[in-house]
Amino acid sequence: MRREARAANLGDVKIAVLAALACMLASSCADSRLSRHFDAGPWRAGLAEQFERPERFVPELAAASATVLLLATDEAGLATDDALDHEADSGDTSRADEVRDALRWTAVGWSAVSLLRGDEACAAEIGIEIWALNTVLTRGLKSVVGRERPNGSDDGSFPSGHASTAFSLATFLARSVDDAFESPWGKLGYLAYVPAGFVAAHRVSSEVHYPSDVVAGALLGFFVANTVYDAHFGDGRGASIFGGTSGDVAWGWAPTEVDEHVALSFFVSF
Repeated sequence: MRREARAANLGDVKIAVLAALACMLASSCADSRLSRHFDAGPWRAGLAEQFERPERFVPELAAASATVLLLATDEAGLATDDALDHEADSGDTSRADEVRDALRWTAVGWSAVSLLRGDEACAAEIGIEIWALNTVLTRGLKSVVGRERPNGSDDGSFPSGHASTAFSLATFLARSVDDAFESPWGKLGYLAYVPAGFVAAHRVSSEVHYPSDVVAGALLGFFVANTVYDAHFGDGRGASIFGGTSGDVAWGWAPTEVDEHVALSFFVSF
């Protein structure tokens, strides 16, 4: 009971922090910046970056290839050492949970520091959107694939949510810290991949995931984080959420005031 209460309290704190960041974001964004989220141009450009830049494409292709190869072998490999016969609670996953949460709080802290540095909540905006999109895609894939875990506890094995979360956070920290500093100190953000790798490895060693699960999760987190980041900043050649609009039709909802009452209005711009 005490452990469940502590988990509930931590969940409430996380929700409160995310809500606070969302409020800071809403208060700092102009309507044009909000409306560009509904423009397909920046998102197409961000997605295209994943296939045009070697620093994105090469690791993503390698992870995708490794996932395919491991899917054909990892279940047989674990079965040979009787991993499939272990009890559902045989693995201790607390260390991976703690490291993942440390990455999460580091990302929240960095977003707050960036806001104080005058970034107009850009880091917070990107971080929240990465978290939301990665969560939706990870849970959606889990429900569609329905792969049973090595320890037989449930059918949410593929892809690893811990790995996708850890690598999305690491990618967010690596890129945002690197962009914040022109000196070599900015490269320190890439050290976030070390704890992310630990999370992925520990999920396999604790027998709650197959190797292909964590590689696929790492790929998903890396891909989502880079796509969202590139959609916001772009490459200077096309549309981006922070940099400008494209010629596409943009639409959305925005708060307005009508006869001294707050209302929600629908807008279309082109």
